[in-house]
Amino acid sequence: MPRTCPTCNGLRRIQRDVRRAWWQVVLLRPAIVDELCGDCDGTGVVKGSPEEEQELEQQRQRYREQIEQRRRRSEASEQARLGRIARTDMDYRVREAAVKKVTDQAVLAEIVRAGARYSPDSKFRGVRLAAVKKLTDQAVLAEVAKTDGGSDVRFAAVEGLTDRPVLEEIARTDEDYRVSSAAARKLTDAAVLAEIARTGKNSTLRLALVKQLTDHAALAEIARTDEDYRVRKAAAEKLTDQDVLAEIARNDADLAVRSAAATLIADASVRVQIAQLIDEALNDVVQDAVRQLVQLYRVAPGQDFYKDSAAAAPVREIGDRLAELGGFRLMLEAHKEFARRMPRSARNLEINWDGIGGWAG
Repeated sequence: MPRTCPTCNGLRRIQRDVRRAWWQVVLLRPAIVDELCGDCDGTGVVKGSPEEEQELEQQRQRYREQIEQRRRRSEASEQARLGRIARTDMDYRVREAAVKKVTDQAVLAEIVRAGARYSPDSKFRGVRLAAVKKLTDQAVLAEVAKTDGGSDVRFAAVEGLTDRPVLEEIARTDEDYRVSSAAARKLTDAAVLAEIARTGKNSTLRLALVKQLTDHAALAEIARTDEDYRVRKAAAEKLTDQDVLAEIARNDADLAVRSAAATLIADASVRVQIAQLIDEALNDVVQDAVRQLVQLYRVAPGQDFYKDSAAAAPVREIGDRLAELGGFRLMLEAHKEFARRMPRSARNLEINWDGIGGWAG
């Protein structure tokens, strides 16, 4: 602990006698000068013993800790106050302003959980979304990403997640493409991605993963078993195994998949044989499409549809499917058969199919 300087007695300055030369005396130079104490460097105190210095340092540390505790209590009180505003204020804009100032993870978690009662279209959902974006607590983020009813909130939670097993679960089980794909983008293990391509709930994500997949065994399984024909078709287009391609071309439930597999078969005789089977099946597709079109047009007012109207959507869907299966040629066959049965509505069908598969109405 510092002690009062014994030389200056804490005054910081001392008076010192100066022996002057004769000429300095003649010039009336003072015999006593006032100057800073050299022993304490003008501070008025000097170091104490090692024990005293250690005690002083401990006192200083206790003081710093007290100041830090007061600061933390004040900050915690302010964070709690902001949390209450973010959870309870009647104006959503005030809540959003409060959330921007919240940094305490526990308070943010409370805001997120309290906002679960709001519907997806509520203006207060934005407050919860802002809180989720500031969260770093992986346990809370995982809870929100797996259970929240709003896809935008789940997506924001996934963006902050780093826990691999949780990301794998979300990519495999979430039915919203934006959420599941956000989780899949954070995964790098090829085996895990292949498993998601086989078993994921979202067909659009499975389709995207199949396009990146190089595992031929996984591709063959997907091409045989996936419930979405688009996914099976994408997998079949990447296959090289001739036996698997022939099996799919003969047996798949969807003609688009069968056609995609048939084009990759190297054996010309097998390809011709399968092409004949597909042509027969396409003829059935045309007849079924025409039958559906006739039914639609018979109940339409005036046996016509306005182009791009909601009522005309089923007509365009039939055209889309025909174009996917056999292109312009198949659409033309269906139109000819339809024109034979309902000549008055043939022109309207042309207009509604405009822009589909190269069709110009």
